[in-house]
Amino acid sequence: TADLEAMKQIGLGGATIVNVDCGIPRGPVAFMSPEWRELFKFTVQEANRLGLELCVENCAGWSSSGGPWNTPEHAMQRVVTSEVRVAGSTNFNAALPQPPTTLDFYRDIAVLAFPAPADEGVRMKDFSPVASASGDEQPGNKLTDGDSKTFIRLPIPKRGKPQFAQLEFHNPFSARTVKIGGGPGLPECSGEILVSDDGKTFRTLRSFVLGRRGSSTRTVSLGAQPVAARFWRVQFTVVGAKAAATATNIPLAEIELAPRLTIDNVDAKAGFSGNAVLSSSEAEDAADGTVQRRNIVDLTSKLTADGRLNWRAPAGEWVVLRLGYTPTGRNNHPAPKEGEGLECDKFSQAALDAHWAGFMQKVLDDIGPLAG
Repeated sequence: TADLEAMKQIGLGGATIVNVDCGIPRGPVAFMSPEWRELFKFTVQEANRLGLELCVENCAGWSSSGGPWNTPEHAMQRVVTSEVRVAGSTNFNAALPQPPTTLDFYRDIAVLAFPAPADEGVRMKDFSPVASASGDEQPGNKLTDGDSKTFIRLPIPKRGKPQFAQLEFHNPFSARTVKIGGGPGLPECSGEILVSDDGKTFRTLRSFVLGRRGSSTRTVSLGAQPVAARFWRVQFTVVGAKAAATATNIPLAEIELAPRLTIDNVDAKAGFSGNAVLSSSEAEDAADGTVQRRNIVDLTSKLTADGRLNWRAPAGEWVVLRLGYTPTGRNNHPAPKEGEGLECDKFSQAALDAHWAGFMQKVLDDIGPLAG
């Protein structure tokens, strides 16, 4: 009452109620408890008495749409995939690999098959690249073993003294994609991908940023035309301003080169990381590396409830792609623990209705005719 009367006295038209947890000491009333709801109703009645307008965010946290009432089925979803290669002609009858799953919730979308592109099966490690680094710690096979838990630590780069990890091949290796994986505690850092034919004179292909908003992986597309070189270098030039004061090294877990055509910055564009989403700059014709719609076979109807596929595969090498969706696992924040929960699926009417019922409808029912 005192707060609202003071607002009225100095000429404010109203206020917004935001239920956040920003380090403010907790009071005795838990969010959405019976006492909290009574106090909310009282506040609205007092504002009405004074001629003030109150607004309220649609959940706890900083203007988002999440809460403990949202189930995994109604959470924000992401598309996940798995692949298996099939050599025809053959009768394929087996369980397809389970795509990554979060919160034990997964639903299939489709199963598609298409002829494997010419470079699809090329694996970098089959060419036995030799890894080296600019720091004292040498990689061995840590950067090429496909295991994100094994990593090296590069020194922090300084002006005029970049730090790098390098892969050397016996013969030039052709790639369209470079995937860089950071290790635990990766600070925000940026750098460049360079290549060389002799290990002495390098040319720059693309720049990259790692570690922004907790993202530890960056997939860099080199464009439609493959790049061939014996020496491939991932070079770090700058550590982010916030990390510069505390970072002592750059943990690097993986460098993976692949000839397959990949969407540039696909991790960010798919919502898997907090990296900036920028349009690709190249305008090259990528038709040679893409899967043509006319060659795609829809096998969705042949997938059983337990994930098995029974298909007569024609002659040739095929990629079978299983697509589904699973929650992102993202919660509203920063929120008091009683109000924290899954963000609802913004593309689902049922999910939005359930979220509305979990909070907004309850407080609207409490205040009755005072609702706007």
